[in-house]
Amino acid sequence: MLQAPSIHVDETSFRVDQKNHWIHVYSSGGTTLKLLHRKRGKEAMVDLNIIPRYGGVIIHDCWASYLSYDHCGHGLCGSHLLRELTFHQQPG
Repeated sequence: MLQAPSIHVDETSFRVDQKNHWIHVYSSGGTTLKLLHRKRGKEAMVDLNIIPRYGGVIIHDCWASYLSYDHCGHGLCGSHLLRELTFHQQPG
């Protein structure tokens, strides 16, 4: 995966022993890694050590922890962007 030109990254909460943990997901092509960590932010990303070693383009939401990595390229996930849009309907 570290050799892929781009990887998609995301995280989602997961309860372990009644405490919130995070599943960090890294995917490219037909490969998906799901790694559990007790944290969500930069500390978890450093501990899991995927993004710090990666030199391609990461596709992600607009979360600042991803954007803090300036050694790789960034692309914003279309699904996340659509979810964040607010639609206003003009009176007819």
